[in-house]
Amino acid sequence: MSQKQKVYTTPIGRLSYPYLFEKSELSDQFAATLIFDEGTDLAELEAEIERAADEKWGKGKWPSNFQHPVHDNSEKEDVAGYTNPGSYTSFKRKTRPKVVANEKDPSTGDLREITPESGEAYAGCYVRVSYHAYAWSNAKFKSNGVSLQLHNVQKMSEGEPLGGALSDPNEDFDVDSAVEDALG
Repeated sequence: MSQKQKVYTTPIGRLSYPYLFEKSELSDQFAATLIFDEGTDLAELEAEIERAADEKWGKGKWPSNFQHPVHDNSEKEDVAGYTNPGSYTSFKRKTRPKVVANEKDPSTGDLREITPESGEAYAGCYVRVSYHAYAWSNAKFKSNGVSLQLHNVQKMSEGEPLGGALSDPNEDFDVDSAVEDALG
């Protein structure tokens, strides 16, 4: 009998690069990157990364080329949303995750599912994800590390959309009757 995988939940972070409803063309996976403010308690996440690495390579015997999944925001300081001190990490999976709201559906009593059409899950909103960590080795590329398997996503609150808000077309344009005259 197989043992059920223990699943963890992140603290609330800002959603970036969301591929929740369609796979990323780059990785061919569903994915979400979470940006955490400086001071966010990532102790459980770090402990799970350490557990996965220790399980594969032994305590204190991690490879010298170990790729850690948590990165400092300064690595992307020129990207919207990463300018404040803090850290970020990505979560991926091959099958589509469930994306739910922070409220119950009155008809079912379950958390309300968010659909792609609703536009509720976007880069810049605040979410938390459920995940587990696993260690890996890639002989072809001579690399080793720990990755974070995405399970589900829960939207917690709104946020300023990353990449800037779209402009108002009424401010961008006016009726241009010269076009009709020019095109005849």
